[in-house]
Amino acid sequence: MTTRARSPSDESGASVARIEHNCAECRRLKVKCDRRVPCSGCVKRGSNELCPYTTLDGGRKGAQELLRKVARLEAELVAEREALARAVRQLSRLPSSAAIASTSTAGAAAVTAPTSALPPRLNAPNDSSADETRTESSGTLVQAAGGQYKFIGPSAGPPWLREDTLKDTSGPPSPHRHPVSFSFPIEHSSDAPSYHSLREYLSAHNDVHVLVDSYYRNISWNGTPIARKDFDVILHRQLSDDIPRSEILATQELSLVYAVMGLGTLLSQESQPYDPEAYRLLGLAQRSLSAGRFVVVNTMTSLQALMIMAKIATYSDLPRRLDLAWQMWGMAARIMQAMGLHRDGGRWNLDEREVEQRRMVFWELYTTDIFNSRTWDRPNAIAANQCDTLYPRSWVVPNRDFDAVRADLARLAKEVVDESLCVAPAGFAAALEIWRRICEFERNVPFHLRCRASLKAMVSVYSSDADVEADSPPPSRSDMTLSLRQHNLTMNICGTVYQLLRPYFVAAIREHPREPTASPHAQAFLAVFERSSMTVAMLNSIFSLYPRPALRHHFFWSSTFSAAACLATVCIASPTCSVAEAAMRDIDLLFSLLTSARDGMPASWFRRDVDWFVQLRNKALAAKAQAQSQSRVLEVDNGPSPETDAELEIVGWRTKLVKRSERVEDDFSQSQQPWTITSNLEAQPAADGVMSGMSAEDWLEQFLAETVGQGPPPRLDDDAFGDIFDFNNYNLDSWQ
Repeated sequence: MTTRARSPSDESGASVARIEHNCAECRRLKVKCDRRVPCSGCVKRGSNELCPYTTLDGGRKGAQELLRKVARLEAELVAEREALARAVRQLSRLPSSAAIASTSTAGAAAVTAPTSALPPRLNAPNDSSADETRTESSGTLVQAAGGQYKFIGPSAGPPWLREDTLKDTSGPPSPHRHPVSFSFPIEHSSDAPSYHSLREYLSAHNDVHVLVDSYYRNISWNGTPIARKDFDVILHRQLSDDIPRSEILATQELSLVYAVMGLGTLLSQESQPYDPEAYRLLGLAQRSLSAGRFVVVNTMTSLQALMIMAKIATYSDLPRRLDLAWQMWGMAARIMQAMGLHRDGGRWNLDEREVEQRRMVFWELYTTDIFNSRTWDRPNAIAANQCDTLYPRSWVVPNRDFDAVRADLARLAKEVVDESLCVAPAGFAAALEIWRRICEFERNVPFHLRCRASLKAMVSVYSSDADVEADSPPPSRSDMTLSLRQHNLTMNICGTVYQLLRPYFVAAIREHPREPTASPHAQAFLAVFERSSMTVAMLNSIFSLYPRPALRHHFFWSSTFSAAACLATVCIASPTCSVAEAAMRDIDLLFSLLTSARDGMPASWFRRDVDWFVQLRNKALAAKAQAQSQSRVLEVDNGPSPETDAELEIVGWRTKLVKRSERVEDDFSQSQQPWTITSNLEAQPAADGVMSGMSAEDWLEQFLAETVGQGPPPRLDDDAFGDIFDFNNYNLDSWQ
């Protein structure tokens, strides 16, 4: 393209009162012109030859010209289809599929190539300007009044690209159209309340600012779809007496305010756990969002409100809370795609504030979607290779902050989820390669975000506490946000490794039940064991530093139940192995933590999980006692030769784990536990004859069939699914 040339009148020297910078065709259509020759508008309309001084004549002549263009485009489409068919036929004649697979892999690598200085092999977006060579193929983004967005992809069918389709449709519905009712997952009725009736509760509420402060102090540290400065603008507008410019958009803003207040109530340290006021506010947010017609009027505000409501469901004790949250996050992902947030807003020259807001909402939704998928082991809703949205500038300038590092980890976790769910997984070598990259990412975590307590349990890297202290900051009792971020990050790293290598952890126990470190999968066994120990150390640390906030953030505890399953499996299935004693010490430490926390966590799911853990601990104690009474001798006759470097490395790692078990009790005794240990969870003696009269092999098979299986450790959130995690119906195969 070239810059706009001077008009003929300018060349003739004639005086003009007004200089027209836009091209004639864009002026005729009354659309924005980028003042290039030809302009992007004329290029998209196929009118390059008209730009900049001529227009398409109207009437019959214009219609005939359009018909000729349609015929030409159809001919080009037919030619493209024939060319594509020929290419497919040529590919089908290749001697094997190896070349096709390698070509596909190379193409994928090109799409996801790193674009900035990040940890090696981590393909996350950067903070630099986007590649402008693909601007013309980014699709169409329609921005209507009030912040409503609609995105149409570049290859969408002609009906979606018609001018009437792209027009703003946020006005009142036709009187001849029947009202539509939306009921999932948001309750809706034809007699929806008005904005003013919904706003009455806000006007009468005395603690609006207190609850908003609670939200941004107690939960936004772990990601938020809206920055405080942007939310304050909306809050001020809702608390003022100004007449809203649009009742629909004002109702959506009201929903966002109620959602923030509701989550602030749930996380407030001054409120009782699961305060009924939080559910009252959630109901108001729900009704406001429905009245705002959020399903068809897609705005940033409605999407932000839906995302925060999904978080409320996660933090609540509602029946089927996680099922509800999963569905709401899925709906949020679909709305996000409909708004085009997966494509960077900078491509459409949007206002800088809008671009930053779109980026923040996208990455908060994407990161949460990945971690939810990892927790449930379900496919995520957003494909990484279909997104080019950059990180918000505030995340990476001047330095990469917690949100950017968390998003980096989510992109690695996406690979783990894909490998875990793949019907034909790549195998152990591929899993080890992903694990190596996770470790590489972990080494590049900013110094201030490292968790010292967990690193002390990372014996594969640190040989002494002095090394850990030199490589991590001391725990902070004065900066709660920083401490929560440190512990949350290490929790997610450990959980990602756990999900990746758990099948091979199980394989190592099956192959060498007496000494899994002699298995070909010993690396996976030790890695999962170490990450489980690190998770227990993480929980011990955060509960010692900030007991009340730790109790409100349930994910710290649910992740530790996964670690408990691993540690108990080692003690029960391999009670004489070299790391069994260390595993038992971690189980005892976790038992003390859960006993301390039980009275402060009234949620029914937590109490059921604790009961499950007590049963598991009792079995571990029984297995330990049985092993000691029979004085079993460790046998590793069938293991690989200890002369190889790999075996020596594993043996060294195992020795470090055993030595570490000697100082676990000292670490715990020195921690300042502010909660009173109760006695309602004392271990019960194992039933007589649990293992008597059984061979080691028969006993192991019985344990594997009864104890560990049916997916990850129990998340007994709902009575309807309680039987799924029946303690007596586990089998190890379903772990893999």
